[in-house]
Amino acid sequence: MLTTAATARSTPRWIAYIGLWLLLSCVFASQLYLAGYVTPWPRAFAAEAVYWFSWALLAPAVFWMCRRLYRLPWTRYAPALLMGAIVAAILQPLIPQLLQTLQSWLHLCIGPCETLPPWFSGAWLTQTVRVAGVNLPVYAGVVLAWHAAWYYRESRDRQLQAMQLESLLNQAQLQALRSQLGLSDGDVRHSATVLREFGNISSPTVFFVLERALADTVPDGLWWMSSFGAGFSCHGALLEVKGKTKAES
Repeated sequence: MLTTAATARSTPRWIAYIGLWLLLSCVFASQLYLAGYVTPWPRAFAAEAVYWFSWALLAPAVFWMCRRLYRLPWTRYAPALLMGAIVAAILQPLIPQLLQTLQSWLHLCIGPCETLPPWFSGAWLTQTVRVAGVNLPVYAGVVLAWHAAWYYRESRDRQLQAMQLESLLNQAQLQALRSQLGLSDGDVRHSATVLREFGNISSPTVFFVLERALADTVPDGLWWMSSFGAGFSCHGALLEVKGKTKAES
């Protein structure tokens, strides 16, 4: 069951991840085609798809590096990012060559089928340096994307922790009030349920509690409704309940 739930959550992420690289391939292929550099459009798309496919393979490694080294001081983290940029600029041109080697073994032709320069030859180094002008900004974009996602996740977790802490504090305040007034857990069950399910929603909280109390099997008569805040203030109202169909102050 847990594995199925995790798979259900990860599937849309992988679809979005693959879709992002396909979108980049389409955008830049259209740019090449409309500028007249590569025709027809399928050939331009194949060329760009090979390039962005290589980055689709490299990006998880960059994410992993950022996740492992993020807690380091900036004096060590920044050189690590720079070293990662150099490694990515070297590895990216190797992936199309590996793909071309695999195609030659399988007698296939997917993407640009021109013969690439031998590995680490002078022509290969020249091409690597030329493509680095594009690879380095792409690498920087991948790193920035990871940091943006990380900051968003940390902010969301802090908000969740703050809400949980606030809920615990509200429950503690409710228990202190119950103890001081000599009430039972059943007497404050509606307040406890609302705080547990919705947290402190400020002024409307008391009306949520009142709604639950009116729907419950509690006696008619005079009810005392009280709320605390803002600050150290306290408010109260005496209600006369008849038939639990309405509350009149």
